[in-house]
Amino acid sequence: MSAFQYFVICCPACHSRLSGVKINPEEVQYSELYSDGLMLCDGLMAEEQKLISCPACAHLFWAPTVEKHACDADTCETDQTIYPHGSWYQFGCNTSNCDGKIALIEHYRQLLQCIRPLNSELEIYLRKKLLWAINNLIRQRSEASISQLLSGKSSFAHWRASRRNQTRQNLAFMGYRQLHISNIQRLIELLRSNEEREQNRLFLCELYREKGNFSKCLEMVRQLKRSTHFLTLIEEKARLHNSFVFKVAG
Repeated sequence: MSAFQYFVICCPACHSRLSGVKINPEEVQYSELYSDGLMLCDGLMAEEQKLISCPACAHLFWAPTVEKHACDADTCETDQTIYPHGSWYQFGCNTSNCDGKIALIEHYRQLLQCIRPLNSELEIYLRKKLLWAINNLIRQRSEASISQLLSGKSSFAHWRASRRNQTRQNLAFMGYRQLHISNIQRLIELLRSNEEREQNRLFLCELYREKGNFSKCLEMVRQLKRSTHFLTLIEEKARLHNSFVFKVAG
């Protein structure tokens, strides 16, 4: 079996067909988990994209459930153009380069400003995606570290190109610092009402750390009264006053 499942959905406005790809959890070969909750499985986000902008008419709509992925035969013609997954996945942004990562950040910033009414569930979804999008600028920063070159894991040419690209992304991350902090603060406010949920409590620890409120992060870690690999890493980073996203596993 393949690690991916393929499907086709229809835009409810213009009825254009969009092909998609989703993870088949039982067949995943390689996965990465990051402290901000992002999980990548064989290079694809484990969490399916819920909000889609049609590449044909720009209509914004919620993705149908798995059971409704197939197009309705009455609205989709067999000779109709099928838009590929890359044309709408992450709004068509090529996040393998800095420009694409910045474009994705701007998409989520604009959506948060324009979508009305904005209920708490939708706002949490968009702000979590914005968090991931901003962190994408520094998520792979270790690949440009001098240790990659000295260990022989990268050739000099590849390391130099990675270093140059990461320097640009670091500057972009600094430019989005104010947006990053305000987005995290709003996420904290939205999640605190559900603080009794264990998953949210863990996420809140991480959010306080990424915001730079290390004392509050450590206080919440102590309140959880449990020991896990993830919590230990959060505590270590907080004690070092390190607010950057980090890889937990993979």
